[in-house]
Amino acid sequence: MVFLAQDPYAVLGMPQDATDKDLKAAHRRLAKKFHPDRNPRDPHAAEKFKEIQWAYESIQTSRAQKCIEDTAVWRKCWSDLPPEEADPALDFLWRVRAHYSKNR
Repeated sequence: MVFLAQDPYAVLGMPQDATDKDLKAAHRRLAKKFHPDRNPRDPHAAEKFKEIQWAYESIQTSRAQKCIEDTAVWRKCWSDLPPEEADPALDFLWRVRAHYSKNR
């Protein structure tokens, strides 16, 4: 099943600048409404449920990827600093990114 032609924000009924908290609330509300166990006689409910899952996952994935890319840009800017002057939090994020990149 491919939903690439659709805007995931529109599927969840949220604007593109919605917060993570608002997106999660919309996802949970719609997932409960269209869950196949709650709508056993409606074949379209299962399709809608899958579409809602896809939308939420694609938004979360794209936001996480943007965060990783932003971190990589900052890391590149800070790479010429000595290690003791580099931001420890940024170094932690860089290590987390490297860990998850290896384990895909």
